[in-house]
Amino acid sequence: MFNRNRATPEQSAAVEKAAREQAAAAEQARLEAEEQFRLAVVAFQEQCTAQVRRTQEEGLAAWQYKSVYIDLDPQYHDVREPIAPSVAELDYWGRRGWEVVATFPRTYSGTEVHRHKKVAKGGALVDYGKKVDQTVSLSANVVGAHVLLRRRVSAESYEWPSDWSEINLWQP
Repeated sequence: MFNRNRATPEQSAAVEKAAREQAAAAEQARLEAEEQFRLAVVAFQEQCTAQVRRTQEEGLAAWQYKSVYIDLDPQYHDVREPIAPSVAELDYWGRRGWEVVATFPRTYSGTEVHRHKKVAKGGALVDYGKKVDQTVSLSANVVGAHVLLRRRVSAESYEWPSDWSEINLWQP
């Protein structure tokens, strides 16, 4: 371990120089990785565009898909009357040419255990005189929905994502 207090000026200078060189090498590696990723994105876009063109040349429709999540749980919290869920996000995408293809409900299932002296049994409260566990199960409570959208595209109208982190660039 390097002890700065006991090092000679030459040793300190050598350690500092090595640290600067290591930082410069790390920065160069980061820049190279960013450039490699940028080139992969460009290649992916070119492959997808060519694929859409080929599909259209064959007289077939080309589609682009996206998934939108609608969180229902906060919309219904403390609501006593039935209400329709907010579809503002679907309306937004619908005005831009996207249509709903499918919905996949997101459900919550769980079990809670409560400790009480009186427990409901057969429709009546039974007093056991001591605390007992009562298990309450909640099954298939819908808390949201994933909505699959699609729109017909051409090679020129395809919308590229702003975040490429979830895109598999190696399989167009």
